Amino acid sequence: PIHVIIDTNTSMAFGTRKEFKSVTAAKVAALLAWAAVKNGDRVGVMDYGKNGIHHEKPVGGKRGMMRLIAHLVQADKNESTNTTQLQDALKRLRTIIRPGSLVIIISDFYHLGKDVKRHLVQLNKHNDVLAVFVTDTFEINKPLPGIYGVNAGDDSVIFNANKDNDANNMKEKQNQHLDNIFENIQKSGVPVIPVLTNDNLQEKIKQSIKSPATAWNVFRSAIDG
Repeated sequence: PIHVIIDTNTSMAFGTRKEFKSVTAAKVAALLAWAAVKNGDRVGVMDYGKNGIHHEKPVGGKRGMMRLIAHLVQADKNESTNTTQLQDALKRLRTIIRPGSLVIIISDFYHLGKDVKRHLVQLNKHNDVLAVFVTDTFEINKPLPGIYGVNAGDDSVIFNANKDNDANNMKEKQNQHLDNIFENIQKSGVPVIPVLTNDNLQEKIKQSIKSPATAWNVFRSAIDG
């Protein structure tokens, strides 16, 4: 069976190009789930975020696919601003998963929790685990000079990239986030596929899943270069 774990925290409601990260994440979940169904696998889904943690057990065929879509639609409707850490979702998952499963985690990985690495290591002992890092170009590149308005729910923030200190601080935080993903996710033995909100998702997933390590290295080189 396959368990799709999808982040619905409010940080996913962000995007500057084509769509919000939450929309990209849902599309990735649907693409991977559909491939699994066509392969004869059962598909389950768990969302964690603004509405806590909810799980649908793996089901085969089109019924499993439709349940996943319905689950994602329902999870996106909630307007709460609560936050749930990935570690809490993984802790719950470990109580219900059967050995030999495939776990796919789709997130921007801003909300990990201090025990996430321990849970990933334990899951990875008896299951295959894959992470899909959903991000936006604004979050990974040093912004061009200018004044930016960012809306996040009821909060609005003005960011002045004309100031070198502000732009450099933002770039430093971006790098820290990527290093945090490496330290907690990849060092747990979990490969990470990076996906941007303006990517051609079907082609990106198809190419990246062949060699997640190569996909990540190309991604980091493009940023650092």
